[in-house]
Amino acid sequence: MAHHPGLQLRSFSALFRVVHEDSGTVLDEASVLSSELGVRVDQLHEDSASTFIANYAEHQIWFMDRRRQLVHQLPVELVQHDEADGIESVQHAPAGFIHHAPCGGATGRLQGNEMIHGRLVQRWICTLPDQSVDTQWYSTTHSLVLRARTVDGVVSELTDIRERTPKPESFRPPSHFRRVGIEELLNPIVPISSYVEQKIPSK
Repeated sequence: MAHHPGLQLRSFSALFRVVHEDSGTVLDEASVLSSELGVRVDQLHEDSASTFIANYAEHQIWFMDRRRQLVHQLPVELVQHDEADGIESVQHAPAGFIHHAPCGGATGRLQGNEMIHGRLVQRWICTLPDQSVDTQWYSTTHSLVLRARTVDGVVSELTDIRERTPKPESFRPPSHFRRVGIEELLNPIVPISSYVEQKIPSK
């Protein structure tokens, strides 16, 4: 069954949360900024200070550690479109939890309408390629999946959605962040090479 397209929010900010429904445990939390310029995801979980940026105009993807002020740029050959081998362009690689249509191309059944956080949404049952079943709540007003729940009770949700007009610099890393390889970005231990050795004056 086809969904009815709404007025897609071209530029918005939101809070994204992943919660285990039965225990109430927050598994992940992030602030999201999405626009025609790009997408930015800042992790807010206490154990993480990572940021993902996809800049559509510059065809660039960066991963950052805000706490250590490090940035890793994905090699451009991995984000450029190449029809010969089917590599997707950066425009087709936004944050994986931002969906502008229910069920993301999987088989879906519309179950009816419900109210979530004061918004009227459609409730969809989605049969995924691996035959697992998810439930999704889709806003026709914003053309966004606002909530999804897996069969094992993990709920992901976009809340506090607000229309924004972000500046281009929101989709670039700070100039003072140190550029590093992926190994150093993922390693929480600061490498010795980052220290400047000082000579000890001879007596």
